[in-house]
Amino acid sequence: MTIEVLKFRGQSAGTAPATWGQRHVWPTLADHPGDTAQFTLRQAWRIPPGCPAVDVLAALRQLIERHESLRTHFLVQDGQLVQLVSASGELAVSLTDVGHETHERAAAEAAHRLAETPFDHAAEIPVRFGILTAAGVPLRVVIALSHMAADGDAFEILERDFTTLVSQKKTPGPPTCQPRAWSRRENSPTGLRRNSRSLDYLLTTLRDRSEPLFPKRLGLPAESGFPTILAHARGVGAKVEAFAHTVKASASAVCLAALSRSLARHSGVGSFALGATFSNRFLPDASGYVGMLAQNGVVGVEADAPIRHLAVSLRYSLLAAHRYAAYDQDSLDTELAGFRPAEECVGFGAVPNFVNFQMRPSVGVPPALRAESTAQGIAVSQVKSVDYRMSRFGIFLTSDGTDMGVRMFIDPAALSVDNSVAIVRDCLTELDSLE
Repeated sequence: MTIEVLKFRGQSAGTAPATWGQRHVWPTLADHPGDTAQFTLRQAWRIPPGCPAVDVLAALRQLIERHESLRTHFLVQDGQLVQLVSASGELAVSLTDVGHETHERAAAEAAHRLAETPFDHAAEIPVRFGILTAAGVPLRVVIALSHMAADGDAFEILERDFTTLVSQKKTPGPPTCQPRAWSRRENSPTGLRRNSRSLDYLLTTLRDRSEPLFPKRLGLPAESGFPTILAHARGVGAKVEAFAHTVKASASAVCLAALSRSLARHSGVGSFALGATFSNRFLPDASGYVGMLAQNGVVGVEADAPIRHLAVSLRYSLLAAHRYAAYDQDSLDTELAGFRPAEECVGFGAVPNFVNFQMRPSVGVPPALRAESTAQGIAVSQVKSVDYRMSRFGIFLTSDGTDMGVRMFIDPAALSVDNSVAIVRDCLTELDSLE
């Protein structure tokens, strides 16, 4: 392995208050100081054949120089989170020869190693790069990126920019906005009005559905981690797509309807509020923005309806929740403090749960579980615990248009593993029976 020192010099520098998206993530990092698996994004980018290492390094340098988020430090000053953008600096990039190893496996392992050490946001910029080579020929760029710097959509923008820089030998168009300018927009009169409208919507939804799902049982000993449930359902993604087309809903609304009905059956609560993760890429200039935007909205659910009717209703609820998912987390925390008991307050969002639906080329479950679902139709397993203590539960639903995957982590003080497995299996069974 050799080390190259990447020297960069950006065109802008300075400080600004943290953005809403940055403040959305900051409490989770503080609560989970060593949890790099949840809050460090990792990827491996292909390098075009014949591209020399010097061109790859030049493209990485240009990425850092053109995007403020990649050269930002985060500091707490006078009790407020501040973003400090550096004009210049250095970054060590490792070049590792992987010989005849399977390149995909080597890239995954290298990205994991880059992310093993948590970022010191005050002392280092929130990105790390490495280059994998075979006989000196560059094959992959591996990258670890703090969630403070970017969400999933921003990560895709970075990969597109890198591909343009390294393969087309031209500079992409300028970013639509930079995080410091985004912060100024949020603190403008227009931004403050958006924040106020979002808070009103969130609090109204909560007041109308105040009974919590799976309240935490007090007095129980703290657990070392949250059990995680994985599931895979062969062919269910295609059934969801067909049903969504028939009832004129969306795949996410159909999945949320089945999940809501399952949650109601296993909790005894028929009217509740669910947190839902949104990217806020609908905002002006957000489509090309490299920064952290994802935040949680709140969806009001009345689960005692047939799945067909509930899916249509939830389609409109999701659209409304998305519209009001741009807000200042600090303002929301202040409002919630007077709204519910302290033990019901959480590190982010407005309710102690969240649901995330994504369309992905791969549903992201282990090959062994996918193979098991071939024989059983629906396969469910428990994996090692994670530290995610700010929520009662979190559910990630993924579909590639053919199959479906589920990842659910649970606070054992609120939900048992057996009950969680039943919720997931019940949800997927209902989706599998759609006609």
